[in-house]
Amino acid sequence: MTEHREARRLLEAAQRYAVHWITPSLGGQLIAISTSRAPDELGGNRTPPEAKLFIYDIAQGKIVREIVPVAKARATGLIVEVAPAVCSD
Repeated sequence: MTEHREARRLLEAAQRYAVHWITPSLGGQLIAISTSRAPDELGGNRTPPEAKLFIYDIAQGKIVREIVPVAKARATGLIVEVAPAVCSD
């Protein structure tokens, strides 16, 4: 039941977006979520201006980072961790 609750919190955090790809990072400590813009059915069908990558921290139970790789992009595309790393702005 706990896993189901965690998955639900993860997806609720990115509810204004269509989730296309989800991949673990740093040995499963973080989850990277790749999205595309989509109308928010629960928020008046508003569409966000750009797609984002979300970084979800399992221990904290929340999104700890939002990344816009390309301004006004429709989607962020495929994602994969090729080596453990720390991103910086």
